[in-house]
Amino acid sequence: MSQENVRATTPPDPPAWYPVTFRGDPADSVDLDNGYSSPEEAARGDIPEEFVTIADIRIEGDYAVVSMLTNDRPPFEPVEEAVIRIGSKWFPM
Repeated sequence: MSQENVRATTPPDPPAWYPVTFRGDPADSVDLDNGYSSPEEAARGDIPEEFVTIADIRIEGDYAVVSMLTNDRPPFEPVEEAVIRIGSKWFPM
């Protein structure tokens, strides 16, 4: 993706509830060649799907927070991951 296209798709300022504070352009913080198709996939990252249960997703515009339970059986570990959409892809922050 060209730098010009990235600038055109960089999201506006995040909502007040979003847990990540940016210094500069969020597009500079991610590898634009390795985005995900959904917020859930971006939040899960390299954790195998069978070890993740999505508990909640909060999306506002291009920002999302995904609440997950990880592990395949109790005790589950709660994890909250902030993700951002740039262009058509989602990225973990």
